Amino acid sequence: MRLIEAKDFSVIVVVVCVMYLMISVLTNVQDLNDEYTYEYIDEKEIPIPDLKPANGNINADREIKPKTPITSIANQDKTISDLKNSSQNSLDHNIKPALQDCFIVIFIPSMAKSANLRKELRTRWLNRSMWREEEFQGIEQVYLNFKLMFVLGKHQDKEYSKELLEEVDANRDMFLTEFEESKATLKDKLLWALRESVKLYNYTYFVKVDHDTLIDLPNLIKGSITSPKDNLYTGYCNKMLLGSAYKRTFRYCLGGGYIFSRDLVEKIALLEDKETNVEIFPEDGYAGYLAWMVKKKYDLKGNIPQRFGGWRLKIYTKNVIKFTRYFYHWLKNHHKLERMFQCRIKANKTECPSLQYVFENGESKECTCDKSDVEAGEGEN
Repeated sequence: MRLIEAKDFSVIVVVVCVMYLMISVLTNVQDLNDEYTYEYIDEKEIPIPDLKPANGNINADREIKPKTPITSIANQDKTISDLKNSSQNSLDHNIKPALQDCFIVIFIPSMAKSANLRKELRTRWLNRSMWREEEFQGIEQVYLNFKLMFVLGKHQDKEYSKELLEEVDANRDMFLTEFEESKATLKDKLLWALRESVKLYNYTYFVKVDHDTLIDLPNLIKGSITSPKDNLYTGYCNKMLLGSAYKRTFRYCLGGGYIFSRDLVEKIALLEDKETNVEIFPEDGYAGYLAWMVKKKYDLKGNIPQRFGGWRLKIYTKNVIKFTRYFYHWLKNHHKLERMFQCRIKANKTECPSLQYVFENGESKECTCDKSDVEAGEGEN
C-alpha cells in the first residue's frame, strides 16, 4: 500500500469541505422555508387594518378597535371582527377587509371628559328615531347610513379611565389616540381622522362638526344628496389666516360644520409629512390649508372652498332661528342645545311657512313662528 501523498491529501480535504458546504446550504434553505411558512400563517390570521395613530399605539395595554357605530341609521354593517373571520378563509393573505359602506362620515374632535356631550349627540339629533318620520320621506335607504368618529387624545402621564374604556366598549364610534390633549393638537386629530376614514369607510362626504353644533340631520342628508361629489370643500368659508407664513393665502371654513367630498380626503391622505407638518392655528385654518395644498398640487379647478348657505344661524337679541340650515353652532351648553333641538323637531311649513322661529328670552322652552320681516342669516364663529 502506497503512502498518501501530500497532494492527494489536499484533494481529499477540498472534497470534504465542498460536501460540508453543500449540506449546510440545503439545511439553511429548509429552515428558511419553514420560517417563511410560519410568518405567512401569522399574517394570514391577522389581516385587519392598522388602526394605530401616526405617533403611537392606540393604547399600550389595551388596544381598542373601532366597531360599527350604533348611530348608523341603516342596518348594521359587519364589525371588524366579522371581517377578520371572513378574511381568514382567503387564499391571499394580503387581501384587506372590505370598507364599510355609508353616505356620510361625521368627525367630532372629543375629550375624555365630554361623555355627556357624546351621549347627547348619539341619543338626540344624530338618532333618526328622534326626528319626525316625514322628514325623511322619499329618501332612499342608501343615503340614511352614516358613521361617527369621536377622536380623543390623552392628558400627559394619565391613562384612560375605566369609565372611558367602558364607554368605548359600549359604543362603536370612539377612536383613542396618543395625541396630547390641547388646542395645538386639534389639527393632528383632524388629519388622523381624514386618513383613517378612507381606510375604514366607503363614503361620499366627510363632515366635521363640534360638540356644541346642533346637526340638522334631515337637512344635511337632503342637501348632500344634491351636492357636487368631486372637489367639494364647503361650509361658512369667509375666513383667512391673519398670522403665520400663510397670511391671507387661502380661505377656510369655520369649524362649526364643514364638508369634504371623499376625493379631496383621499388626496389629503396622500400628502407627504413635509406637506402636512405646518404650524397653523386654529385647526379650521389647517383644514383650509390642506384643501389649498391639494388644489395646488393636483391643479384642481373650481372654487375650493365653495361657500354655501347651509351653515348656521345668526342669533339676534330675540334669538331668531331659521331652520333651513345643516348646522346650528355656538350653542355652548346642554340646555341651549336641547331647547334648540326641541324647537327644530317641532318646526314645520304648515304652521310656519318660513320655518323661522323665535326663542323668547329666559328659560322658556317654547318657540314660536316669527312673522316679522327680519330674516335670520349666517353668523361668525
